[in-house]
Amino acid sequence: MEKKRAGNETRTRDPNLGKVVLYQLSYSRIMLKNLVFSNAVQR
Repeated sequence: MEKKRAGNETRTRDPNLGKVVLYQLSYSRIMLKNLVFSNAVQR
């Protein structure tokens, strides 16, 4: 019985790309949180 595996290049070749995406997501969450907070304070 043959096991199914991901082929070559199925995942990204750059292992740091995942770190960059995670950083961008966390940064955007922080910015969104600050925006919501500042709008609440202004009201």
